[in-house]
Amino acid sequence: MAIYYVRADGSATKVNAIGPATDATKCMSVTTFNASTFAAGDTINFSALGGTYSDGTSIILPSSGSSALAKIVYQGLSDGTGGAFPSIIKSGLPVSIPARSYVIFRNFGVTNTVGAAGFGVGISGVSATDVTLDYLDISGGGYGVNASAAVNTLLIDHTAFSTAASYSIYIAGNPSSNIIVQNSSNLSTSGGILIRYATNVTVRNNTLHSASIAAGIGLQDCLGALLIQSNEIPSTTGTANGILLTDCTMTGWIQQNTINNTAGSGLRTVGSHGPIITYRNTVDGCAAAGMYFTTGSSGFTVLENIAQNGFDDGFITSDGSHDITFKYCIAKNNGDKLTTSDGDGFTSHSTDYNIFIEYCLAYGNTASGFAMVGLSSGHVYNCLAYGNGGDWSLEGGGKLNQVRGGFYFPLGGLNPTTGTGWTLKNNIGMGNYPREVLLTDITSGFTVMNNNCYMPSDPARFASIDQGLSYIGWGDYHIINAQEPLSINADPKFVDSDNEDFSLRYDSPCRHIGAVLGDAFKLGLNNSSVWPDGVLFYGQDGTWDIGAYPYRIDTEIQTILDRIGAFTGTGVNTVLGFFKALLKKDAAAPSDIGGTFAPATDSNEALAEKLAAGVNVNPGEFGAGVLQGKITVTNGETIRRTRGDFVEQGTITFAFGSDWDCTGRNVYFCVRAGSITAPTGPKLLDLLCVLTDPATGTGTLPDMDLEAAGLAASDGYMYEFETVLTADGSKPETPRRGRFILEQDGRN
Repeated sequence: MAIYYVRADGSATKVNAIGPATDATKCMSVTTFNASTFAAGDTINFSALGGTYSDGTSIILPSSGSSALAKIVYQGLSDGTGGAFPSIIKSGLPVSIPARSYVIFRNFGVTNTVGAAGFGVGISGVSATDVTLDYLDISGGGYGVNASAAVNTLLIDHTAFSTAASYSIYIAGNPSSNIIVQNSSNLSTSGGILIRYATNVTVRNNTLHSASIAAGIGLQDCLGALLIQSNEIPSTTGTANGILLTDCTMTGWIQQNTINNTAGSGLRTVGSHGPIITYRNTVDGCAAAGMYFTTGSSGFTVLENIAQNGFDDGFITSDGSHDITFKYCIAKNNGDKLTTSDGDGFTSHSTDYNIFIEYCLAYGNTASGFAMVGLSSGHVYNCLAYGNGGDWSLEGGGKLNQVRGGFYFPLGGLNPTTGTGWTLKNNIGMGNYPREVLLTDITSGFTVMNNNCYMPSDPARFASIDQGLSYIGWGDYHIINAQEPLSINADPKFVDSDNEDFSLRYDSPCRHIGAVLGDAFKLGLNNSSVWPDGVLFYGQDGTWDIGAYPYRIDTEIQTILDRIGAFTGTGVNTVLGFFKALLKKDAAAPSDIGGTFAPATDSNEALAEKLAAGVNVNPGEFGAGVLQGKITVTNGETIRRTRGDFVEQGTITFAFGSDWDCTGRNVYFCVRAGSITAPTGPKLLDLLCVLTDPATGTGTLPDMDLEAAGLAASDGYMYEFETVLTADGSKPETPRRGRFILEQDGRN
């Protein structure tokens, strides 16, 4: 493993080119370098001290390493004063890597002086393996890096491109594999990235300021694993998209990319297939559709993406695309007010099928929230269309009156592949212009809709059921035409729609009335989910809320519930259970007076509210749950009661056991002043109990009128159970006694 030195003005032979870089006579020239052979593990240092490498001779990497552990490193050295790394200036092809393997080329400025032709760095020949290009600054020519060889493992890292007229990076060797482009950038005068015929591609952490051909990041005819992550594409020109997949079949992720102001779409797929997850990407200000899946594309899960402020549709499928799911996505403020041909939040066309849209939000789009046309099919579940469409002609300047609205479904028939149309359930439409719903023909069966909530901006123009020829109100639609029997026409009561918080308030009519869609469509365990912003949503007792953002609870409550976990038995677990029940009641609803009291999930306060509201509570509702009202006293146990206008008291039971056979006896519950060991005064209460099993001394106390008895709120009482013969009240026995505490109802 030798170290050699090269200088532009070097004069040494290879054997004598052992440095230092400050001595030109100890460094070889480019011509000598190109004619030399190097061994695996060697390092060749190019010094910047001898000036620019611009004598018209290309730098041709002459040798390959032997393995990943025995590479040859070709690297530039700075001028020793903190200055730039060496510059290679040449017309046509400054750096050539002809079928070399296990090589690293780094720390150079590379300039091709021929306008729009040639390459900065060219990887040529039949094949190459394990090539690394990093810390390069490449400018000029048609292509920054061009690989016509079939490359197995190519890493392009920390490289900057400028004025590469066609592509900054063009990988077209067939077949290539394991291509990684990362931490690199181009200027607005340079083209984007195109990778063809490759298996396993990673493009991450790059900033691509422009592209004029195809896309900022383009893949064509690629296979295998895919990762396109954390790239920024501030703009493109011509018709270039941000990210473009053409005829690819891959498995992987397109995630957390930021794409702005593209001349084409932010993300476009043409005849490409997954499974691919597009996750948390943001496309903003695109001239074409924000995300566009076309020409039979399939197998995409579009998760938590945002398409906003574009001049076309937000999310679109077309031309036979299928098996595409949009979930937790937002289409916001898209469209052009000068045309009615675009501006839908979500739209599917032609014969697309299995297009599933769930928990998505479309608002402020110029044409519609959800527009499904042609013979497409799929479903829209738990989505929200808010404030889409508008009479833009009122703004002047040739702007138009949009004619679509919230849910625009002028279908031409059933899908030829699935034999189905569209199903819409658990959605909210509010404030859409000029209507909430447009259908082709309500008798066609092309669209199945139910369990939705609508709040139209104009009640008289709620819907059109004849493809826009006329309008009808909710009554005509819902009652006369018998549409959507389980849907409602009401204000959904969002938390703060003015500030884009579309989660439901606790008193929303959209809570608990949705269609139960099954586990596959739940937000998460127990119908709850932590959304991207960390907010947790909760659906009580397996019921479903309507809309994209169900009722929200504080994350802290769910965390406490999770940490308490399951509980059984008495003692500490009962205390935790009571606390858990209070939390679950608070998480589910501030007041539960409308339904059956469930001791495992409701609090004493909920029961009190029911009774105060005049709701009948059956004794059986206490059951055997956490908040069971029964107290089975043991000897010495403290009994607490509450006095006031209204109190939820529960039931006191006793079971003395077979040692206290009460056959032929009466049992009385007595309360006196004083303590167990020192009772004072007369009996303040002397109540005849109800025996349910005399042989075991089992029974219950009757209701106590504590105020009539004149008892004050105090802890200065004792109680005892007294048994006497039924015949004459003789032979008293006392099987139980303890402390009796009387408290005041604090709400009275």
